[in-house]
Amino acid sequence: MSDLTREEMKAEIAASEARGDTKIARFEGKLDLVLSKLDNVGEKLKDVKDDVRSARANQWVIGLGLAVLIIAIVALFPVFFDYGAKMHDMMEKIARDVLPTVIKRP
Repeated sequence: MSDLTREEMKAEIAASEARGDTKIARFEGKLDLVLSKLDNVGEKLKDVKDDVRSARANQWVIGLGLAVLIIAIVALFPVFFDYGAKMHDMMEKIARDVLPTVIKRP
């Protein structure tokens, strides 16, 4: 085997350092890409949290609105039923009193 001269040894070390530097630069580029994607994921998670919060608020509003509507219907049912009963009585009276005079039987 031949022994390496000092210049050859320096050249070999410089080449090894250059290969190491390129590997480090490629790794830094990949690391920057991963970090930028993680930043994007963080922003998307914030958007998702805002969407979930607004959906929950909408659910509460709809639920409360339905509860108020149900309570109003239950509270006003007797009033509607009374109007219906009064209307029925009035129609029955008309049918009993007025219709025989309007429709004359031969």
